Amino acid sequence: MTHKRSKSDGEAVPRPEETAAHGYDFGGPIGAFAIVFGLPVLTLASIFLCNDVSGCPAPALLEPRTLTLAKLKEQTPWPENGLTGLFEVEALVWTLAYYGLSLALYLLLPGVQCEGTLLRTGGRHQYKFNSSHSALIILAGLGVGTYLYGTEFVVWQYIWDKLPQIAAANLVIATVMALATYLGSFTVPGPGEANPGHRELAQGGNSGNVIYDFFIGRELNPRVGIPAWLPLIGGQVIDIKTFMEIRPGLLGWVILDLAFVVRQYHTYGFLSDSILLVTGFQALYVFDCLYMEPAILTTMDITVDGFGFMLSFGDVAWVPFIYSLQARYLASYPLHLGLAGIAGVLAIQALGLYIFRSSNNEKNRFRTNPKDPRVAHLRSMQTAAGTRLITSGWWGRARHINYFGDWIMSFSYSLPTGIAGFIQHRQLDPVTGSIILVPEQGAARGWGMIFTYFYILYFGVLLVHRELRDEEKCRRKYGKDWDAYCKIVRWKIIPGLPPPRPTGLLLLLYPLILLLGTLFSVLSPVAVPAPGTHPDQRAFLHQVNYFAGKRNVFNVYFVKLGWLWTTLAFTALLLTSPSPAASKSRLYTQAAVRYGIVTLSWILTTQWLFGPPLIDRSFTITGGHCEVPTGTVSVLSSAACKAAGGRWHGGHDVSGHIFMLTLASAFLLYELYIADTHSDHASVTPAAAAKVAHELSDDERRDLGGWESETAAKLRIYARYLVWAVIGLALWMFMMTAIWFHTWQEKFSALLLAEATIWSVYFLPDWVPVLRSLVGGFD
Repeated sequence: MTHKRSKSDGEAVPRPEETAAHGYDFGGPIGAFAIVFGLPVLTLASIFLCNDVSGCPAPALLEPRTLTLAKLKEQTPWPENGLTGLFEVEALVWTLAYYGLSLALYLLLPGVQCEGTLLRTGGRHQYKFNSSHSALIILAGLGVGTYLYGTEFVVWQYIWDKLPQIAAANLVIATVMALATYLGSFTVPGPGEANPGHRELAQGGNSGNVIYDFFIGRELNPRVGIPAWLPLIGGQVIDIKTFMEIRPGLLGWVILDLAFVVRQYHTYGFLSDSILLVTGFQALYVFDCLYMEPAILTTMDITVDGFGFMLSFGDVAWVPFIYSLQARYLASYPLHLGLAGIAGVLAIQALGLYIFRSSNNEKNRFRTNPKDPRVAHLRSMQTAAGTRLITSGWWGRARHINYFGDWIMSFSYSLPTGIAGFIQHRQLDPVTGSIILVPEQGAARGWGMIFTYFYILYFGVLLVHRELRDEEKCRRKYGKDWDAYCKIVRWKIIPGLPPPRPTGLLLLLYPLILLLGTLFSVLSPVAVPAPGTHPDQRAFLHQVNYFAGKRNVFNVYFVKLGWLWTTLAFTALLLTSPSPAASKSRLYTQAAVRYGIVTLSWILTTQWLFGPPLIDRSFTITGGHCEVPTGTVSVLSSAACKAAGGRWHGGHDVSGHIFMLTLASAFLLYELYIADTHSDHASVTPAAAAKVAHELSDDERRDLGGWESETAAKLRIYARYLVWAVIGLALWMFMMTAIWFHTWQEKFSALLLAEATIWSVYFLPDWVPVLRSLVGGFD
């Protein structure tokens, strides 16, 4: 790593981007906190809510009006003694024994010795790979046990009976591993200290925020050495990240699948083609990874991310228990696809695997030996970084074509479950006289797809997010060469289809919240009797919830003054966002124009349109009128109706609250995105700013130009706190309005009006150069 030297003292001084501009991913500390606590709950919920006890989903979920926690627990494998039974010592011991076996095989078996990529310390780590041989030995042992004991083999029975406890044990192990490596990272030698092990901190995991660093991983490659005096295994080094990445979790995924296959045979006496396909596809995927194990050394997980909760949890808890959900479903509800179904699923799997493996092979061969006859014909471009970028073949079709193949394969995992969903019915076996469970779809048909098809949606989002991180990394590495490469290879993942921009996907948040709120208002036993859900009545006469009353403090002091809060937050954001001096005037002008357009839309829609606003005019045009105690009066605005002591009746009353809250929060979210895009210092912490200001000379600070002071950095952070507070309150009140007020038609029409305004300001200019120059954009 090169350092910039101060002219004053001659000491090595880190460049500003090395000291502070680490940036945040996954939504920063808030996103990290949500993932650390949310995903473990989601993992366990998938086991409890899609189960063999009552069905998938649990029948209580299909009757939300009578849903209670006690009823739900009865229909799930929730332990009788609660959390004590979930976090069971016996399950933890057996899970640790599995980890110990995997570790022993790693140390005792011979393996391929590989050298890792060049580290910032100047050295390279050495790696030993033998996971494929280790996996074969473990699976052979399970095969022998199955041959001797059949479906009663203790391993298969224990996995099925104790699945929640095993998942909880892996969660405990993942958390302990992440905590241990986080604490151990504080022993990494500092600059100038002896560092024979080439230990270093991950650039993204050294932010100084405890939650975020614990999640993303603080040390890049934590390792443990085995004392040399130990026989057979002495002197070896265990790379924790590569061990956890490949061994216990991936093989555990296959073992869980096999346990579910055995369970289906144990229960029904046959194996369905669907479960054999799913298990075969997933086992093929895993063994492809195990066989190509050295290829992980160039992945982002190894070269960029530290080892923290993200990887430890993902490797040993999320992957095995979420990815095996389809096989677990089919163990309880066998589905026969027939020849046509088998052929269709096989075709999808073959296509995805062909794209995935052939594209990766092409890249690895070119990287290893560009003169290899199999890749020598490929066109490429030289970069200033010293490497070449492929511009033809698979990698000329899309910059991440392997992700496309990977995603196609995900469909072949879920499609064998069909239109999923079943309910377990208890019946008397006429032969044995015992009670047996008979799965039937009934009212659950289709609802089980929430679980069995979740993998497709999740994996697609994961790949898009990974692609965004890859693009950022490559742009930093290659600079202008990457821009030139992107002009040659235009498509990112799917050839011919530009991926959805994160800024565009944000607009999907609002209809999702509105849908959830509307469903609650229709299904909840509390909301159903409420007048607010009746077509002719817009608010509760008898308050059944604090937020159902229009006089709640958030409605009076926040929503009613919503645009004032929005203006204050926007002004604070604009004034504290550092921008390059050469473009500051233009950026401020464009931001002001965007604010003016959005504000004008708010005025015309909710306040004044040459008289009554748009929402009032639409109400009267659709047959609405003002009712007063003495009859009906002809007024054109809600304000005039209220002044006359009346209330609106009939007509289509577009929700002004939904319109304003959508417009305000989306406007602030996009302005925040633009501010960070155009700022060279959006991720700089006050402490880092102070450090750089202290360590750099006056000449160097002048060279940096826009480098912000410690005070400016603090003000910028406080301004963002205000912006996020307004956004958070707006989204909360958006949900409250979705639940307690207006009909769904009135809410969705308001949403469409607001999103049309946002689209016109932030997306339409991409196709209209004149507008683009006027309002700017995300780039």
